[in-house]
Amino acid sequence: MGLADKAGNKAEELKGKGKEATGRATDDPGLEAEGKGDQAKGNLKQAGEKIKDVLKPRTSAVPFSPARTSPTECDDQIQAGGRARPAASAAPGGWER
Repeated sequence: MGLADKAGNKAEELKGKGKEATGRATDDPGLEAEGKGDQAKGNLKQAGEKIKDVLKPRTSAVPFSPARTSPTECDDQIQAGGRARPAASAAPGGWER
């Protein structure tokens, strides 16, 4: 879920705080309880969004590098265990940076 969901959840929490404060100011326990309920619901939804963000799969196993622009080069780096490939122009056994 995106930014709009997160903003909506925060708005629900703030609406609940307003209801709770109004209920307390007007000595209305029903409105105060409703406000606390709205806050709890907003907080619970925010926690769910945070869990989704943590569990969301990462898009790339190899960080972007301007020197490696083709998918083949990135695949080669992944297969090499994250190390750079040997440079064709380097001395035998040398590694490029």
